[in-house]
Amino acid sequence: TTSAYLQGNFKNEDGIFGIPYDGNLGVHLSKTERHVVRHKIPVDATQDQYYGNQSYSRVYKSLGDDVTDHSYNDVLPSANINFHPKEDVIVRFGFSQTVSRNDLRNLGESLTRWNTDYTRYDAAGKPVCATDGDGNVIDINSDGVCDRFAVDRGVGGGSEGGNPKLKDWHANNYNVSTEWYFAKGGILGASIFLIDVPVSTVSLQEMRLYPDEDGVTRKGHESNFWVTRNAEASDLKGLEIGYKQAFDFLPGVFSH
Repeated sequence: TTSAYLQGNFKNEDGIFGIPYDGNLGVHLSKTERHVVRHKIPVDATQDQYYGNQSYSRVYKSLGDDVTDHSYNDVLPSANINFHPKEDVIVRFGFSQTVSRNDLRNLGESLTRWNTDYTRYDAAGKPVCATDGDGNVIDINSDGVCDRFAVDRGVGGGSEGGNPKLKDWHANNYNVSTEWYFAKGGILGASIFLIDVPVSTVSLQEMRLYPDEDGVTRKGHESNFWVTRNAEASDLKGLEIGYKQAFDFLPGVFSH
């Protein structure tokens, strides 16, 4: 990240309607360059592309590096103006745009998956009986109904929490406050604020469909994957009241 800052201060003793004011205008220029390296894993699930036999403990073989280079610029202005209606009173107005970086996990986490067994159904939606190597149905009970069904092993779920082109959190910050400096070391103030967050980061689930171990992609074998996406966020607004005073008027041992 390369940043540059520019600020200009201003002051007017004559002021507006006789009320002096001062403040500053500024801008933060930022250029961000990302070089994200993640592992590629197979999109299918054939035997020669993973280690281990149990579906829940498999480790998929890496197919190499998946490299993403992404750069973007931010222009973040700010402005503050302070009015002085009395020597001990300040009325402030402020605005700024700010950015907060995403966790590295949200940018670079690779795809992970776990497998499961699906009961196989025919075109009519009925379970298909299990067969032996010769195609004969096995485990038929006395009523002529099979007790074991054919299964297809495929992807049961997973996550891909990394999104190399994810936007950072952005916020527009507004603030209005009044401060009364009624004594040395004493202040009574109140402010209202609004933090508008147009871009945030959320984790959510989406449905994905991958081929089963036999290479066939079957509708109905979709599974949930955790992913990271940008979204709008709620505004944060509120009122702050503050009081501070040095109790130097107290008697005796409390005077300090």
